[in-house]
Amino acid sequence: MYNRGFVNQKRAAAMRIGRALASGGHKRRGISPIIAELMLVVIAVSAGYFLYGYLQSYVAQMTTNTRSPSLITIDAAGLDHDRDHDRYYVFIAIRNIGSTPATVVGIILLNPEGLNLVATAKNFTSTVIDPRSSRLLDTHSIYFDDGIGSSGQSRILKVITSDGSSATMRISVPP
Repeated sequence: MYNRGFVNQKRAAAMRIGRALASGGHKRRGISPIIAELMLVVIAVSAGYFLYGYLQSYVAQMTTNTRSPSLITIDAAGLDHDRDHDRYYVFIAIRNIGSTPATVVGIILLNPEGLNLVATAKNFTSTVIDPRSSRLLDTHSIYFDDGIGSSGQSRILKVITSDGSSATMRISVPP
């Protein structure tokens, strides 16, 4: 019949040739598992170190660029009607309760719901209020034109700072 040993030898030779062709004609040799593991640890540690350094500088840059908004309150406010000139003079006591200077850039009157603008203060120049101090604006130069409402009507006085923060107080239109 046939020789089994011969067939096994041919099969073994074919397998050796197939392995040689699959590996590019070179003997397959790998690195030891210990060295491979050490290389992975070194790569992971160095990647973590660089990521930590990048994130640390990014966070430091973000914290230096941010500034806390100014915090102001209105302690007292009112209107004084000057019939001779058809205007309402404004007096406001503003307190800066924050830790940064607040620059007041606008004073407006809103309807009682606080949704619609009624008037914008005339002859107002920006005013800086130092942290933890207050300022009284009653110079008889800041005013609203006549026509802000009937006597006794409620209005909302809103003071706006340069960084967009604001404070409001409900006041009544004087007779």
